[in-house]
Amino acid sequence: MNKTFKKIAASIMAVTTLTVSMVGMSASAYSDSVYFMRDAGAPSSAGTTSATWNYKADISTSTITVSNFTRTDKTSRIYAYISSAGIANSGFINPSGGSVAKNGIVPGAIVYASAELNNYSGTIRANVSISG
Repeated sequence: MNKTFKKIAASIMAVTTLTVSMVGMSASAYSDSVYFMRDAGAPSSAGTTSATWNYKADISTSTITVSNFTRTDKTSRIYAYISSAGIANSGFINPSGGSVAKNGIVPGAIVYASAELNNYSGTIRANVSISG
């Protein structure tokens, strides 16, 4: 009986250790953000109007999200592009906010993504983030 108890206790400890190890190994998705800003009347070099990212995907979907997008002109928008393994998805995001996503990425694959402010003439501000 004592040997059986020791075997059961050892089995429980092994399963607990394996479970804790697996939870500890789970990777969180890649993420980064940039603040786009252009002030009308400022030198053209003032502010950030584009960003690019190159990273190894941790999950199967990468998403560029734009929030808090304000503008004083009527034409500015953000062009978002995500590509992996030669397959891309892209789109324009207007001040109402939104996102562009690329699904079906193999975790571990290299992802190239970019966001660029287009057609701007006034004052623009936007939070741009990427996850994947």
